[in-house]
Amino acid sequence: MYIKLVFMSLLLGLLSAQVEMNYSYEMKYGDGKQIKPLSKDTTDYSYFENLLDINTYLGDHIYLYTQFEYSDPPVFGVTADGLNAFYLEYQTDEFNLKLGDLYELYGRGLSFYTMQDQNIDYNNSIKGLNLKYILKENLEVSAIIGKGDYRYRFNAASYITDRSFINDVISSSINYENDLFGQFQYLYLNQHSIIEGDMIEKIDGEDTEVGNDLEKRDNMGLI
Repeated sequence: MYIKLVFMSLLLGLLSAQVEMNYSYEMKYGDGKQIKPLSKDTTDYSYFENLLDINTYLGDHIYLYTQFEYSDPPVFGVTADGLNAFYLEYQTDEFNLKLGDLYELYGRGLSFYTMQDQNIDYNNSIKGLNLKYILKENLEVSAIIGKGDYRYRFNAASYITDRSFINDVISSSINYENDLFGQFQYLYLNQHSIIEGDMIEKIDGEDTEVGNDLEKRDNMGLI
């Protein structure tokens, strides 16, 4: 399926003068030894990681981003083979619509921030819809809705994520800029975290923000 997507993208680029494409390829390879955590023992350690980013511009208003990954084994995380990230964006002077894996920032990152960092196997993006509309030069309204599976490590030294929960997000904001007073933003954020039963047993009582919150709810009889 993914090979067909790449082939179709290449075909579009060849057939249409309105389509512009560029590619970015990154490979990581290593083979050696590593020291086990909390001991002086060593073990074999190797990785072979490949990332292909394809940026496709369809005319003046449509942009398509796809990222493919083949990692066996990866530097961190689990083996991957296929489509890793995708979003489609439509933009005009007043309007922006984005659908797919969303990487967005609101409130200078203090209120809402999704990003991907392949170097540390971190990705807190959500799959959904993001809409922005510029009413005036200094006035913008936006809304975002989506859901994402967030995975992390209880022990930072672990190579594979062993904790996860689902984030369900609905948000809207108004941005206003004034030469005299600067920038103002009103943000409404409704976010729910959904944790499966077997994962609750692992996280409950851990000395983390999520673990402490679950422990309080457990003591109150809410779980």
